[in-house]
Amino acid sequence: MKILVLGAGGTGGYFGGRLAQSGADVTFLVRDKRATQFAADGVVIETTRERIVLQVNTVLAANVKPRGICDWCLFSFQTLSNTRSPTC
Repeated sequence: MKILVLGAGGTGGYFGGRLAQSGADVTFLVRDKRATQFAADGVVIETTRERIVLQVNTVLAANVKPRGICDWCLFSFQTLSNTRSPTC
């Protein structure tokens, strides 16, 4: 199953990262700045017990095809951003 995470901030990054850590096929839909950050640093999950760094797949909105990129979408973004969300 292909999972697309829309919103790679604290919540989306955490849950998408945990899904990727478990072996799921996860791709993060990100803006240019976040793509650069993820390429350099990965997704970092820090808790009081552990620090995990995961290399993840990313895609820019300009490169998303209207359908077929995922089987499941995890929406995790601010309410004001949802008018621009793509169709999975």
